[in-house]
Amino acid sequence: MGSANVSFTRIQGHVEMLLEIDGATVARTSSAESMVLELQIRQVRELQIEGKFSTILPTSEKTLVAAAEIPFTEVMPALRLLAACSFMGEFPTLSYPERRKKPRAETYTPKSPA
Repeated sequence: MGSANVSFTRIQGHVEMLLEIDGATVARTSSAESMVLELQIRQVRELQIEGKFSTILPTSEKTLVAAAEIPFTEVMPALRLLAACSFMGEFPTLSYPERRKKPRAETYTPKSPA
């Protein structure tokens, strides 16, 4: 139950979000939904955006209205992230990705007569 900071960078025309926890970069994505999943998996409860705005997760409409007044570097991605955070539950909807390989399907091949 920690806190995290999100910052934005524009690279070749698209905006990328950078998630930092305890000063270490843990995720880099342009998808607000992927960022929310990372926040859920890491059980983040306090989110700071560019050091200009702080909120407790999950967010609400009131949080979104308050954030609309803040001069973020990238306003739309910041507001999209906050809106996506309103759908967060108390626990992650998906657990850590499964790391083992799925077994291959067994197929029967009849032996040809010799």
